[in-house]
Parts: sequence; structure tokens; C-alpha cells
Amino acid sequence: MRFLRLAKKNRDVSPTSLDTLYSNRVTILIRKKYSVSDELAILRQRDVKAEEFDAYNAYVEDCKAKAKEEMELD
Repeated sequence: MRFLRLAKKNRDVSPTSLDTLYSNRVTILIRKKYSVSDELAILRQRDVKAEEFDAYNAYVEDCKAKAKEEMELD
């Protein structure tokens, strides 16, 4: 996040860098609750355990919204 603050201050952030920073931030937020193995298991069983998948998906969408808010995107 320090890089983002410095880059935004200097207006030196390329769209590719912002995309990468956003993607990395979303991943960090998701990892606070789900490991990669957890995610794969949920995705494999999404048709069998629809409620669990829905909860996971809602969490991911919240993480994406939080990352955009933190980065002042949109």
C-alpha cells in the first residue's frame, strides 16, 4: 500500500501496475479467510454445496469492493 500512496501522489502509476496492485490486494484479503486449497475445494463442490459456494462468492465480492475502496478506484 505504501507504493500505491507514493505512486498516486506522483501520478506515476500505469494501468497495468494498478491492476496488479488491485489483484494482489484482493488475494491478500481472500487469504485472510480462505487458503488456496479451501478455494479449490469450494469451487469443485459448488454444485453440491451451493450455500458454502454462495458464502465464499459473497466474501470474494466484498474483498474486491474493499480493495477498490482502499485504492480509491471507481
